[in-house]
Amino acid sequence: MSDSKLDVFDERLESLEKRVFGDFDKDADYPKVLDSLCSINTQINSATAGRPQIEAVFKRLGELDEYLDTDAVDHLTVSLSANMDLILAAVPSLQTQLYELSTVHIQQQDQLAELSGEATTLLDKYNSIISLLSKQFAHWDAIITDMELAKQQKAA
Repeated sequence: MSDSKLDVFDERLESLEKRVFGDFDKDADYPKVLDSLCSINTQINSATAGRPQIEAVFKRLGELDEYLDTDAVDHLTVSLSANMDLILAAVPSLQTQLYELSTVHIQQQDQLAELSGEATTLLDKYNSIISLLSKQFAHWDAIITDMELAKQQKAA
């Protein structure tokens, strides 16, 4: 830079310092920013030394800043019209899938009705057989009881 530009810059800096600090002695009343930053950096480094998890987080701070930047969020999000286009593009394939699923559902309902009818018929047959067996066992029990009674009466 040329000396004139440097002088202009220096004057602007002094004007800014005058506005911020007023009549105070900025060097005496306010610590040097660079010295403070170096001191804080040293303290942070000594506190995090030997802690790999914290070091890993520090390494990813740039990535976090990217995600927190509003411009990046706007870039990552999809506009409403783009969302509508995506949804409208998916409608034909979804309609085809819906038709196929409806067909399968109707077939399964028909199979269910058929199987329910078969199960009802089998249960009716089972109940009839059990009922007949129960009646037969009761009849045989009555016959055996009569025979035992007759045998006891002959023996007496």
